[in-house]
Amino acid sequence: MHGKHHPPNSAGQVSIEPFDRRPEWMLRGHLQRKGREGEEDTVKKSVCPECGSRLVLFRDGNTPLFDAKCTNCNFMAQIKTPKGRPKTRVTGAGYSVLRKWLDSGNPVPPLIVNSRWETGQQIRLYKDIPESHIKPRKLSPNHRYAGYEMFTYVRLDRLQYKTLYLKSD
Repeated sequence: MHGKHHPPNSAGQVSIEPFDRRPEWMLRGHLQRKGREGEEDTVKKSVCPECGSRLVLFRDGNTPLFDAKCTNCNFMAQIKTPKGRPKTRVTGAGYSVLRKWLDSGNPVPPLIVNSRWETGQQIRLYKDIPESHIKPRKLSPNHRYAGYEMFTYVRLDRLQYKTLYLKSD
């Protein structure tokens, strides 16, 4: 939840007052809540693939591209939590933010996919994703956010990945 900072009190402590005092479940939509639950599950069950340290979520609803970061090194990744077994396509996010990131000379950010199904779970890291595996799309005219540009990760089955967590059937 976003807040505003107040000057230190007599004890030198700074307080943060939320802009909106409603509980988080009232502020976020169903998909965002489910996504956040998946992100929390991911950082609980996996460690940084670079240095083995703990992963943590960004506070205040993440950043436009990254959901998690390492507590020790500079590793950051986007987390997606699709239902069911690992898939070849995963819905991404807003395309304009990714396009600006790529146009600045940066690679496609690492992707952690937390696939959960009734009897198992697998958390995969896709570290080197070529731009050819990003497919832009516009939301349909009937969608609540008609025309909004998003992207989908495609052909994930053709990419190398590292398993960060596995609970088999």
